[in-house]
Amino acid sequence: MITIKDRLMAARNRLPIFVNKHFLDKKRKNLKYKILSYALFPLGLIEQEKLKKVSLVSQKNKNFQYKMIVVSIMKNEAPYIKEWIKYYLSIGVEHFYIYNNNSSDSTEEMLNSFSEVTCINYPGELRQLDAYNDALNRFKNIAQYITVVDADEFIFCPNEFKFNLYQFVDKYLSHKEVAGLGIHWLIFGSSHLMTQPEGLVTENYVYRSKTNFYKNKHVKTIINPRKILGYTNAHLPIPLPGYKIVNENYKIIDSPASDSVTVNKIRINHYFTKSKEEFMKKRNRGLADNVGKRSMQEFQIHDKNDVFDDAMKGYNKKNNLDI
Repeated sequence: MITIKDRLMAARNRLPIFVNKHFLDKKRKNLKYKILSYALFPLGLIEQEKLKKVSLVSQKNKNFQYKMIVVSIMKNEAPYIKEWIKYYLSIGVEHFYIYNNNSSDSTEEMLNSFSEVTCINYPGELRQLDAYNDALNRFKNIAQYITVVDADEFIFCPNEFKFNLYQFVDKYLSHKEVAGLGIHWLIFGSSHLMTQPEGLVTENYVYRSKTNFYKNKHVKTIINPRKILGYTNAHLPIPLPGYKIVNENYKIIDSPASDSVTVNKIRINHYFTKSKEEFMKKRNRGLADNVGKRSMQEFQIHDKNDVFDDAMKGYNKKNNLDI
């Protein structure tokens, strides 16, 4: 359920001001930060009304530079970037705006090797929500639709080995009242690998969780940015009043983790753990939206290898994905 407080926070987070608003929330126990955080709410309400007016006008704009873009924030993802970008290009994504967050490996170099990528250096801690809200402000009139995913997430249509993401999503987002399409995860485990193998992530990790695994209740959202108020959660943005986010069955999603999982038409293959060695590297990077590091218990929770699923191998072969 989206509350009034959610809307206030989303409106505040959308404000184009130079303050890490997510950081303010993490410092709630400090009275100074708490006062500043809540003091921004009235400005957020003004921003919401402005965005509503702009939204009604901008829906008529058909002259977008891109039909479909990807927005992501990354840190030290160099080994995986090439496969990830080439995959999304193969399903029709036209451009990528990648927020490079304090990478110390060759992430920036890899990103800049693609003409379809704009690399935005975005230092600091806890910057995920800031990046997403910044993207809303900067790219809302550049792209018709925005896909917000991480570097370990691959959107996949299990029944279509040759599909165009824009065409699929447009069937949903072309409805006047729809602001976004929420897509459920399927968590892929380590395939019992201890060390990082050579080759593609999508071909090395072929065992996943059962559909009803509770972590699969989470979604990531493809949005019409002109109908979105802002992000208070990385999984599900807050739509402007009068709009809604739906799943593949057109049912409303109003929580980052819904009651049930539906992945018959479209899903996100989420390679959360990969091998144990790779998870340890991921753990040492820290979190994008919280203080501290992941616990090893997270590996144990997500390392689900219950169902053999090599459908991505078939996709790569059929589409001659040259990676």
